[in-house]
Amino acid sequence: MERLQRQPRPAGLRRLGVLRHRFDPVEGCGLQDLARLLDPSCPSRSFRARTVGVGDGTWILESPAREWMIKKVSIERIGSNLPTQLENCDALVQKFPGIVRDKKLAFPHSVIELQGHTGERVGDLLVSRRAPGVQLGRFLADLDLRKAQDQLRLERVCAGVGEMLADFHARYADPKTGEATYHTDFHPSNVLYEQQTDTLSIVDLTGMGTPGVTDDLDKFQRLLARLAGERYATAFRLRYIALAPAWVSERSSTKSTAASSDKLLYPPTAETFTTLPRATSFRSLSSLATGFDPHQNITTLAWLVSPKVKLVHPRLQPARTKAWMLYQSGQKECFYLQYAPAKSEAPGLPSIAERCEEFVGRYPWILDDLAVAFPHCVIPLQMSLKYHGAVFVANCGCNSTLEQYALSVRESRDADEEEKLLRICFKAGEDLCHLQQTYDVQEPHLQLRPSCVLYDRDTGLIAFADFAWAGDDAVSAKDRLTESVRSFAGQAAAEEFRRGYSCRQRSSRSRENDVCLGHLRLPWSCRNEPVSEAAEDASSSESEDEAGLSCCLM
Repeated sequence: MERLQRQPRPAGLRRLGVLRHRFDPVEGCGLQDLARLLDPSCPSRSFRARTVGVGDGTWILESPAREWMIKKVSIERIGSNLPTQLENCDALVQKFPGIVRDKKLAFPHSVIELQGHTGERVGDLLVSRRAPGVQLGRFLADLDLRKAQDQLRLERVCAGVGEMLADFHARYADPKTGEATYHTDFHPSNVLYEQQTDTLSIVDLTGMGTPGVTDDLDKFQRLLARLAGERYATAFRLRYIALAPAWVSERSSTKSTAASSDKLLYPPTAETFTTLPRATSFRSLSSLATGFDPHQNITTLAWLVSPKVKLVHPRLQPARTKAWMLYQSGQKECFYLQYAPAKSEAPGLPSIAERCEEFVGRYPWILDDLAVAFPHCVIPLQMSLKYHGAVFVANCGCNSTLEQYALSVRESRDADEEEKLLRICFKAGEDLCHLQQTYDVQEPHLQLRPSCVLYDRDTGLIAFADFAWAGDDAVSAKDRLTESVRSFAGQAAAEEFRRGYSCRQRSSRSRENDVCLGHLRLPWSCRNEPVSEAAEDASSSESEDEAGLSCCLM
């Protein structure tokens, strides 16, 4: 062992000296020499070393005053165009001088050269501070996830890891390009958690910034899902996504940096999709614990409702007071988001989510019906750990409403367009009646009462959304939508909507009448039974002569 002669300090890690011959501190080979290089004031006999990790090249070195992490690295290059681990660390220190003082990172601050018997360089020892805590996988193994307390505890820690990774990517973005610098081997064994101080740290940073490896988020999420489950992997990812764009934006001072924040979450791609995947059952997604502001949480919502198909440039457009359409720029299909506060739940009845699930259980094909934007999942909302409401998510074939179309017609003052609007309102009334006849249920609290009409002027698609299910005393869908059409399209359009609804009823009644006559239905076969909203509206809107046909042969 010898100290190097004083010479200009190279930019990068501190050069502490040289160790010669075989090095194995656990067996005592080179331990005393290593101790003198690290802390000459401390007796070398008080140093202890132990191996950590699955290999034999990483050690924890302890003295009465301090602790270090020692990692033996090769001087060989993995590829001709890639730096050695020491060269990579030197470059990172030059780019981010404060990285060695970051308490969340166990980044090397010094290096000791290893030499063979003939004085040739055979390796390097990278020296970093010892981060507190145990590997996250070890912490997880000590939990009992059958207990609610441990579930919440792990979920909170995983969200903390997402927050830490988001800050890491933002803090160490390239000063020139704004590109995030990735860990490149981010997994639960390289995250330490100290329970007493609730501290998280990142270790094994010698490959940080290696070109071409950008899977920190996906890799950790995938491994965490295998170890603990999707709940905790989702908590990690959602926290990362919620914070990464904000922190990158705060640190951005150039256009290139701002652009890189978009690239971090949704890389630009030439690929586009034309059809969003349809659900096959009603399900509940992870809770949002910070209330609901769709404009501030647009990135989180985009990933949450469409985890398999990325919304590359998500857009949010209001549909009603508490409803929005989330879609990808340039695409017609969208997700219809409807907010239902906790107070909207009708007392004494199943919750809205329970009614959605029951309805889908009866009519599973409704999730594929292009005429209905029916909820296929729910996002519970929490505030201060209390239920605050829910957001119901539905697939929709278009991202515009009939109200928006009517407003454009009014602004154009085109007589032909105004006539077309009346025909569309008539068709919407027909379609609403057909919808209620198709999904005919007797229980009033399950009957469909949409509050919004969607319309695509290019395809002519008419669909219904915003299913409030306000209870037995709710206004009928026909009356609610008639008033809605009157408010944005005028009295004539509202009358056409109601007329279309009534015409569809009379047409259906006539067909039922023909069927009854064909089967010689007898008078006593007609009996008073609960009827659906569509049937009630039919009997009330018909004339006395038409109503006389409602029961055959009477």
